Formats: sequence, structure tokens, C-alpha cells
Amino acid sequence: MHTCIYCRKEKTDEDFSLEHVIPQCLGGALAPDELKTRDVCEKCNNDLGLFVDASFEKNWFVSQQLQVNARAQFNPSNPKAIPLVCMGPCELDVPGILQTEVCESWLGPFGEQVYWVRPHDEKLYWYGGGNPRTTKSVESRAYFMFSINSSKNAKKHGVRSFNHTFSAVGWVEQRETQL
Repeated sequence: MHTCIYCRKEKTDEDFSLEHVIPQCLGGALAPDELKTRDVCEKCNNDLGLFVDASFEKNWFVSQQLQVNARAQFNPSNPKAIPLVCMGPCELDVPGILQTEVCESWLGPFGEQVYWVRPHDEKLYWYGGGNPRTTKSVESRAYFMFSINSSKNAKKHGVRSFNHTFSAVGWVEQRETQL
């Protein structure tokens, strides 16, 4: 038994998990072992990841830099998703949007516009992407719109980034609509 450095509760060794002192979105998985600890219980570690790391990652300045870094390291022979940038709530009047829903604007790596309509959470109204504990279990919808200058490759990589982002929140159904 030992004590969690955050909640200060004594727990068994099985209750502890690996904590990255540097958030994973900033390369924490690649950091030396001295910047990782197992002195954090799983609950505190999950809460930090959901509410601190994730909100930090969605900060506009941070997400812009993450996108710049992802582009610099992009390898066409082994492509990875380039992060979308959360621009926050918008006033777009999406057809069928309910009073209980909010529309968020996201920016794709090649200028694509993404609009995510999800339930409004009164307790976490300030949190981009909604309540991370319930986001995967509630129905939402996202609209992906290519930019006018998107090349074939940009479209492919933009869709990869869109799918990567919204599969993480449980949005798995994909429908293509031609306007």
C-alpha cells in the first residue's frame, strides 16, 4: 500500500497507473522515465487526463502548435492524423439543432470546416468538446466541409484527421453528402 500524490489516499499497488508529468499530447510518452511516475492512482490519473490535459490540448494556442508540429513530422508513406483545432462554440444555425444542443466549430489541417453539434452541458459549458465522461455515450453529429482549395491529398488527410478526432468521441457513422 502507498499514497497517491494527488488525492493523498492510501491504495493498493493495483490501483496505481503510469502518470506522464509531461502530457502525452506534448510528447510525454517519449519523455525520459524521470518524467513519469507510478505514484498516482488510476482515478486521479484519468481525471487529470480528461479535465486538465484534454482542456490544455484544446486551447487554441496549444492546438495550433500541435498542428504545426504534426505537419513538420508528417510522413506521406506512413501518414498520421493531423490534429483538428477546436475554435469553440459558434452561432451557426445548423438545421435541426435543438435548444439543448451546442454547435462547436473546429478547423481542419487544410482549412476544412468542421461543425460538431452535441448536447449542451450546463456544468461544463466552457469545456471544448463537452463533458469527457459522457461525450462517448450521447448522440451527436459532425459536419465536415472541404475548403475550396483542398487538393485530393488534402481531402484524404483532412478526412483522416476528422475520423481520428470524432472516432475518439464515439462518432463512428459516416455519411457523405454532396451539396
